[in-house]
Amino acid sequence: MDDATQNGGTKIAYRHAVARAVLVRFLQASLPLLALALFLADLLTPSRPGMVTLIVIVLHGAATGIAGYGLWSAYPHDRLGRANLVTQLRAAMAVSLSAGLLHPFADHAAWMAVTIATVSLLLDGVDGWLARRDGLVSSFGARYDMEVDSFLALMLALVAWCSAGWGAEVLLLGLPRYGFMLAAALLPFLRGPLPHSVRRKACCVLQIAALIVLIVPLPIGEVAGGLALLAGGCLYASFAVDIVHLWRRRA
Repeated sequence: MDDATQNGGTKIAYRHAVARAVLVRFLQASLPLLALALFLADLLTPSRPGMVTLIVIVLHGAATGIAGYGLWSAYPHDRLGRANLVTQLRAAMAVSLSAGLLHPFADHAAWMAVTIATVSLLLDGVDGWLARRDGLVSSFGARYDMEVDSFLALMLALVAWCSAGWGAEVLLLGLPRYGFMLAAALLPFLRGPLPHSVRRKACCVLQIAALIVLIVPLPIGEVAGGLALLAGGCLYASFAVDIVHLWRRRA
C-alpha cells in the first residue's frame, strides 16, 4: 500500500470518527429537547390523548433523523456548535404545536402557542449569529434552519385551520416550500443553488409573523386576514423570482 492510499484511508477514518462524534452529541442533545416538546404539548393540551404524545414523538424523531443524516453526510466541522442546538430547539418548539391538530386550543393555550411560536421566530436569527461567531458556518446549518422555518410555518398553518377556526385556504401560507420541493423532484432545474437573499428571509419572517397573528385569540379577523394576504402575496412572489432565476440558469 503506497503512502497516498494510506493517508487517504486515514483521513477517511478520521472524518468518519469526527462525524460520528458530532452525531452522537446531537442525538444526546435531542433527547431533552424531546422532553421539552412533550412538556410544551402537555401545557397546550393538558388532557391530551396518547395520540398527541405519539405525534410529538414521531415528528421530533423525523426532524432529528433528517438533521442527523445531514450532519453525518454534509457537516464539515468537528464540533456540533451552539447554532445547531438552537435550531434543534426551534424544531422541538415547532413540534409541540402539533398538540393543536387534534383538539382546538383554549384561549390560554392559544396565547401559549403564540408565545412558543414568537420565541421560535425570535431565535431564528440567533442560530446564524452563533454559527458566524463560533466559526461553524455551514451549508447544512443554513439548510436546516430553512427547513425548521418551513416546518414552523406548516405547523402554524395547521393550527390556524384546525384550532383557530380559519378556512383551509390558510394552508396556502404553510405549504409553498413543500410544493416547491415536490416540483423540484419533477423538474431538475429547480434543484439548482440559490444565492443568499435578504428578500427571501424577509418574506419568511413576514409569513411566520402573519401565521402567528392568525392564531391570536382576539377579534382581529380583518387585520389578521389582511396581513395573511400580504404575506401570501410576498411569499409567492418571492418563490416566483427564485423560479425565474433558476430557469434562466438551467443547464
